[in-house]
Amino acid sequence: MSYFRGTNKFRNLEIVPGGMFAGFGYSPPGKNIYVDYLRGNDSYVGTNPNYPLKTIAAAFLKITDSLTTGWKNDYIWVLASKDQDDAATIYPTVAAGAEAHWHLIGVSNANPTFGVVLRMDADNEEAACITLNNGAGVESEIAGISFGGGATGAGGISLSQTHGLWVHDCYFGHSFCGDTPDYGIYSADATNHENCLIEDCWFWGSGNNSQGKLAVDGIRMLGATPPKNVIIRRNVFMGIPGVAIYVNLLGGVILDNRFSMDADTAGSAITLDTLSYGCFIDGNSANFGDTDAATGPPWLDNSAGGADSNTWGLNWEGGAAGYPA
Repeated sequence: MSYFRGTNKFRNLEIVPGGMFAGFGYSPPGKNIYVDYLRGNDSYVGTNPNYPLKTIAAAFLKITDSLTTGWKNDYIWVLASKDQDDAATIYPTVAAGAEAHWHLIGVSNANPTFGVVLRMDADNEEAACITLNNGAGVESEIAGISFGGGATGAGGISLSQTHGLWVHDCYFGHSFCGDTPDYGIYSADATNHENCLIEDCWFWGSGNNSQGKLAVDGIRMLGATPPKNVIIRRNVFMGIPGVAIYVNLLGGVILDNRFSMDADTAGSAITLDTLSYGCFIDGNSANFGDTDAATGPPWLDNSAGGADSNTWGLNWEGGAAGYPA
């Protein structure tokens, strides 16, 4: 059971009354909230697909207060399928508290590769498409969305103490987003978050003929208090000019990602920074060009804890397996 590219993403889920999904330790779904930029109006109730809201920001305001009334698992179904250039529409800043245990799903685009498209407005050049502040988005889900971004700043999703967030089947830095955002997924340097899962996403950089727009890194998490138990798996990174995965992680897992590097540069696929410890990195594959890269490995371990701080399994550079510099 899936609505993403024919995958079996929801094989452990079952249909419950109302057509919703339940599973993964089952918590009953809350209400359905519909957003359609083409047909919607923020004065509508939004819980009837025939009367959808116009903006994602308005949908977040209708999420049930999970902390005071229990885990409601409200679903926001984004039905619009165009570049939404209203800043309030596409860049809601979600405050901590009520906005937990929700699902933001883009479902309308005729080409499911891209899902619903979000891009940057000229008035919000340094804002992320979605900013989760101080714990907002706890145990929530984002899927089926193609994120653009402004000329600078966080780009797609900015995290701050966001625990248990699941991001999957999304695009970051698509070629028609208008500007060149710095990052796909970003967490502020002084924040931490735990138990997040990032999987089955594509990150398009502005280098190596990839036709994307990310100008610096794909995933950047360099918090002074590193995130714990973050899993990054099965993602594709195309021509990222900086580092595709640049992180401080404690007990992180980085598995089975693919990298078309922007240049033959050591550490340009995965760099573990100085505070990383107890991580496991395995099954990743990276290269630059059509022959084995000649410079240092695309993996770099800068951990201050020494050579055995993290465990590196079988990671491929072109046609050969190798270990980090």
